[in-house]
Amino acid sequence: MADVAEIFEGRVFSVMNFGAFVRLKDGSTGLVHISEITDGFVQDVKDYLKVGQTVQVVVLSEESDGKKKFSIKRIANQPRLDGRTEAEVKAETKEKQAAEATVATGKEKKKEKPVSRTTSVAPPPDIYGADKDSAGTVSFEDKLSKFMKNSEERLVDIKHRTENKRGGGYVRR
Repeated sequence: MADVAEIFEGRVFSVMNFGAFVRLKDGSTGLVHISEITDGFVQDVKDYLKVGQTVQVVVLSEESDGKKKFSIKRIANQPRLDGRTEAEVKAETKEKQAAEATVATGKEKKKEKPVSRTTSVAPPPDIYGADKDSAGTVSFEDKLSKFMKNSEERLVDIKHRTENKRGGGYVRR
């Protein structure tokens, strides 16, 4: 029986979507859950483990029914299938992100244009088309009457469209 929190060497004998099953040298087996493979995000377990691969695991817990839970990520510098360690992969990722950030900031500086403070904003168009008086302003009553006329026209159009979809108001019995 293995004690909890000891490091053991085992061999992967099955890889699933949710993790990998590992058989220790003493014959006992357990699951390395996908969340216990590495510190980073694991899209596919097969990118990290394959059947027959020898790995070191830490026994996290042992249930009363004999099921064991293992962890690989709690042991530092476990190699991936490509031979690199997680520390190397993280360092490469940080370097790439830094390089991309430098390129992105350089592009942003080139795209910046001076802002003209003298640009004027045009007034909104008269959407109701009410007549303006001699001073060039529209009275509230004119705006209101034009709005009411337009909204009634829209409601009539909507009513016609819905009645046409229902069959024109004819009800079968």
